[in-house]
Amino acid sequence: MEKGASNRLLYISIFFLTIALIFFSFFQFIEGQSREEKSNISSRIGSMLVSKNIISKDIKREIENMVQETNNIAEVQIYDIKNIDANSAQFWDYIDRAKPDYEYSKGLWLPEQLFIDRLSSGNSVGEQSWYVTIEGRSVHAFSVLGLLLGITFSGLLFFIWAIRIVYRRKRVSTI
Repeated sequence: MEKGASNRLLYISIFFLTIALIFFSFFQFIEGQSREEKSNISSRIGSMLVSKNIISKDIKREIENMVQETNNIAEVQIYDIKNIDANSAQFWDYIDRAKPDYEYSKGLWLPEQLFIDRLSSGNSVGEQSWYVTIEGRSVHAFSVLGLLLGITFSGLLFFIWAIRIVYRRKRVSTI
């Protein structure tokens, strides 16, 4: 009976480790899709804005349609940076304080209690005349947390299994 219980502990430990690895892999796959989605949208917006002086209604409508088709993008902001040196410290001050020339956001489910973050990324396009920031869902912290919890729980069960095996062997050798 004791040997069967010990083996069950080992199997449960391996099961939780496997579940944690699958959980981590699944959410990292989603994170990769999210990053790819942001990169594609940023590139598409960049190609639309190359050599443009203003953001037309057609471009705004196309950006809105692109964002609506995505699963992980919450907000797009576009700044006109023609008169700002992109390599200077004032550039980041300008981006932090300036009102975007165009902004579009959609509602996106982001429960903070589940460690699902909003992650911003930005790049300049069109010979440094536009700066695009895209904010979207990031599940990286959630996936790492799941992996760490799974490894911890699995390690704890494995440790209990090892103690039971050592105890049983010492008890058998003293008989």
